[in-house]
Amino acid sequence: MNNKIILIFGIIALILIGVFIFAKPNTTANVVDDSAINPNLKTIKLKVNIPCQGHAGLIIAELKEVSGVQSARFISPNIFQVDYDSNQTTESQIISINIFKEYSAKIIN
Repeated sequence: MNNKIILIFGIIALILIGVFIFAKPNTTANVVDDSAINPNLKTIKLKVNIPCQGHAGLIIAELKEVSGVQSARFISPNIFQVDYDSNQTTESQIISINIFKEYSAKIIN
């Protein structure tokens, strides 16, 4: 009985290893250009004076509260990329949110 269980787990392990080794990601997937869907979609990069990378989540959460902000991503130690609908908000409205009174920010692109 014990040997059968070991044999079954061994076979399952080999199958899983094979799947991970030989499975290939879909590299032919089409990349969707969001600007083609929404021509008003704009992107800005912000340099934010945060004390550590742990504050990135706080900044992103505040950016996503702005009406028209489609996405906000943390890129490096203090750089954020923000995609927004220019019909709903502006760069100046984004850069003037309250969090940037505590952590100064400037547009770098």
